[in-house]
Amino acid sequence: MAHHIYKTKSIILADFDRGESNKVYYMLTRDFGVLAIYAQGVRELKSKLNYSLQVGALSNVDMVRGKEMWRMTSAQHYDDLLQRDDKRLVDFVVRIFALVRRLTHGEERNEKLFDTIFQFLGVLKREKFSVEQLVALEIILNLRILHALGYGTLKKELNQFLNSEINTQTFSDFEQYKRIAVEEVNNALRESHL
Repeated sequence: MAHHIYKTKSIILADFDRGESNKVYYMLTRDFGVLAIYAQGVRELKSKLNYSLQVGALSNVDMVRGKEMWRMTSAQHYDDLLQRDDKRLVDFVVRIFALVRRLTHGEERNEKLFDTIFQFLGVLKREKFSVEQLVALEIILNLRILHALGYGTLKKELNQFLNSEINTQTFSDFEQYKRIAVEEVNNALRESHL
């Protein structure tokens, strides 16, 4: 029986070893939402997939629907969105990816969420941020993730940070709303019961 091969862009959120040479990848895909995808033999030295499937990478993935979970047939590395030499940035991205995995369940296409994460990873790759700016950036990104997933009701004064570009002016404007934004994020997380 022939299986239909699905192709999608994905951001690799996490990976877990399974068996001696296999892995399960959690990927935020543009077309299907967050998926758990099984990759057979990917940990073997001869595997070509291994280099295309690093956490924080943008990859084009081909997959088929299996009985229990998706199975990867091929992957092509598109871009490495994570600067692995900066521990602060790696920790920041790991927290963001954990939030996305925590708040998304089942397959549900959400282009807005994908685009939000993709844009922020691009900003992190291009720009250098101070510790204070990274804290503000994380709060803004949390607001955008929660909004993209439909959690919480946003106070009017925070709407300006849902679509604004990230630059020095954004951080300056955000400073006075930081406390309100943290309250909004915490309330939305509490209300989600996740």
